[in-house]
Formats: sequence, C-alpha cells, structure tokens
Amino acid sequence: GRNLGGRIDVRCIPQLLEQATELHRKGQSADAEIGYRRILDVEPKHADALHRLGQLLAAKGDFAAAKRLFRILTTIRPDAAKAWQCLGQVCESLGQHEEALRQHLEFMRLQPNLPDGFVAVGRCMVKLGRMAEISAALLAAVEPASAPSVRKWRDWQHVPDRKTSEHSASV
Repeated sequence: GRNLGGRIDVRCIPQLLEQATELHRKGQSADAEIGYRRILDVEPKHADALHRLGQLLAAKGDFAAAKRLFRILTTIRPDAAKAWQCLGQVCESLGQHEEALRQHLEFMRLQPNLPDGFVAVGRCMVKLGRMAEISAALLAAVEPASAPSVRKWRDWQHVPDRKTSEHSASV
C-alpha cells in the first residue's frame, strides 16, 4: 500500500521486508534492493532493512555504501554484534585494516565465545604487520592473566614483528 505521497504505508513494512528478503534469498538482488530502499525511505533507521541492504551491497562489491549502512546500524543498535562484524568486514574489503580491527574488537567484546572475532582480529593484525601482538592478544582473550601461557608470553624476550625486522635489516 502506498499513501498519497507515493511512499509505502508504514503498516506495510513487515510484508515488504519479508518480500524483499525472499527476493534476496532467491538471488533477485535488484528487486530486493528496491524493497529495502522503499522501507528505508519511510523508516530510515529500520535495523533489519539497513542490515540486509548492507549485506546486499557488500555482496555486489559496493563496500563504501555498505559501510555507511552498517555504521548507521551500529549507532542505532550498538549491542548488535553482527552489525559490528559486518562493519569490520567491509572496512577490510576497503583496505581500512586499522578501522576494521576496531570493529572486530567490538564484535569480540559483544560475542567473546565466537571464534570469528579472533580470526578477524588476527587477520587485521597480520595486514597491519603487527605480528608480535597476535599471540598476546589471542592469549589475553582466551586465558586469565594468571594462566601459565600468558605469564610465559609476558616473560618471553620480544621477538620483532615483520615491520621491526624489515627496519633492522635496512639500517
């Protein structure tokens, strides 16, 4: 249903979201995108439409647009772990690894028992050349500070990471 302004009636949002989601599942992304955008025209902070349109745009390779949507979503739903994870993934796709790392850390804070966050943090640290920090970060995340492996790591001599090694070799 449309109202006089040519926009959808707010009461139709649940049905339109269901239709757009089904189109999306069937691979009819252009039609699904139209549906999600129609919802956002009348309810710009509709979390499900933001999330699904962001996923659709990321799948199409429009990472900058997806990032804008996931950023809005994390603002209106700061406790939605999946939104932080998606934001981190599109930042990675844009080559923004430092920003991606921050988003993945927030995902880990919200979902500490899911391995996806650890993998994403490790991947970003590798891209940033922060090799020496990976072990420490992972150990600190999975074990209490008093655990033997954490104490062993803290007492261990610093092993230079890739950037430090490269710098030393060039001096």
